[in-house]
Amino acid sequence: MHVQLDDWIVPASNRKPSSSVESRNRVDAMPEIVRALRDGKLVRAPGYDSATRNPGHVSTYDPVDQSVIVLDGIFAGHPSIRNMLDFLVFATVPTELQRMRFAAFYRWKDFEDSAVEDLWRERSFDEWPAVDAQRDKADCVLNSGVRHS
Repeated sequence: MHVQLDDWIVPASNRKPSSSVESRNRVDAMPEIVRALRDGKLVRAPGYDSATRNPGHVSTYDPVDQSVIVLDGIFAGHPSIRNMLDFLVFATVPTELQRMRFAAFYRWKDFEDSAVEDLWRERSFDEWPAVDAQRDKADCVLNSGVRHS
């Protein structure tokens, strides 16, 4: 028995104009995925081609005989799954560094500077606050450039 996820991100052509960042990123599927992994079931999902923003090769996540399962992503600590997680680490970087990395990534994808700025403003309005809200429920917050003993 396994869980099959058709897509991680709702394609822009299928989104409602007023869709939330959570609905665009399929947060609704996360509880089923985490439950399946914790129950030792396979999870299959499309890979992701970051250059084209299209699905890639199917990835299979097999938790059998694994003592640690790591979730990574912008909603890996979302409230819908927080009570299913044993330990949540939230990594943060200064906004200036985040913006620099964001711009470099989208320039690599051949976005014009104006498109990068538009996307940054859009994400600053809806995505970043939703992601940052997870920090308050984290067991550990890692700050860029700060060493912890």
